Amino acid sequence: MKTYQIIVCVYFGLLMSSSCAKKEEQKEVLRPVRYQEVLAEGGQRIRIFTGVAQAGIETNLSFKVRGTIQMVNVKIGQKVKAGNRIAFIDPSDYVLQYEDADAAVKKANAQERNAKSNFERVALLYENQNTSLSEFESARTQFESAKANEKSAKKRRKLAKAQLGYCKLFAPVDGVIAEVSIEENENVSVGQTVVLLNSGSNIEVRVSLPGVYISKVKVGDEVNITFSSFKDQIYQGIVTEVAFTTGRAETTYPVSIKIKNPDDRIRPGMAVDVGFTFIYEGNTNKMIVSAFSVGEDPHGRYVFTVKLATNEVGIGLIERKEVTTGELTNEGIEITSGLKEGDLVVTAGVSKITDGMRVKLLQ
Repeated sequence: MKTYQIIVCVYFGLLMSSSCAKKEEQKEVLRPVRYQEVLAEGGQRIRIFTGVAQAGIETNLSFKVRGTIQMVNVKIGQKVKAGNRIAFIDPSDYVLQYEDADAAVKKANAQERNAKSNFERVALLYENQNTSLSEFESARTQFESAKANEKSAKKRRKLAKAQLGYCKLFAPVDGVIAEVSIEENENVSVGQTVVLLNSGSNIEVRVSLPGVYISKVKVGDEVNITFSSFKDQIYQGIVTEVAFTTGRAETTYPVSIKIKNPDDRIRPGMAVDVGFTFIYEGNTNKMIVSAFSVGEDPHGRYVFTVKLATNEVGIGLIERKEVTTGELTNEGIEITSGLKEGDLVVTAGVSKITDGMRVKLLQ
């Protein structure tokens, strides 16, 4: 009897596990897909490019002489006036050079005076025929050489004085310190950037465009500008410069834009999105979808659209639609027939789905 009970228990246990396995096997597996809403583009399209806000004038300030930074008088964000001292380097070496040059000038002055006095004496003797012509010419040559040496020494002293003055760096115009690139006791070379000075009241935007779009942009075009830091306002801009060539080691073309309605919130260095409107000729009711959305078989080209389930969030039903395509553009492929505005077209996962399949929707 006990053996029979054990057999029955085992039987029912196997029956229950088999039933659970079947339930697990019957659990629906939904393939994930991504989709986009199709909108009629019309005869114009808006393209967004990322750029950076810049001051109207950016100046890299540097020393004309090399040396060791002795003091930095400014900090990032500090406002300065024209003539304010930015920094200065240790002038010790240049003081010695100036003193040597000044001593050389004094020595040259003394030599010039002696040569002049000797020439005047010999000239008087020559007039009275008490000396030879060769002595007269020699005295004149020595005097002219002494004058040339004195002139050269004065130029060297002037250069040494200028170099001594170059040890101090002053702000050329009113502005704001945007960057400080050096520290005290640091050795700097000639032309090395010490600070970046932003000046000018106008804020500009710099954006780079690929070659396929640059021919469609011209000076005077109006654009819309939004800042990543505050997206509550759209600023109006106007194109002021369009580069003819790309930057060094770059493949895009710089475009400068003036903000027509700036305010106090805008700061240089802020990231911006610039919307350019491009006009296209031809069909004014085109629809653009991703090129990955379009498939092709012996029956022609097609796309998969998805209808949202009414009672299930994130679930959709796939429907195949035959389409007629137009040109392949940088934005995607044109659909001239087969879709209507508002259709949801599958953009990713196309190869794994079929007509009538239920899918999981990913944004």
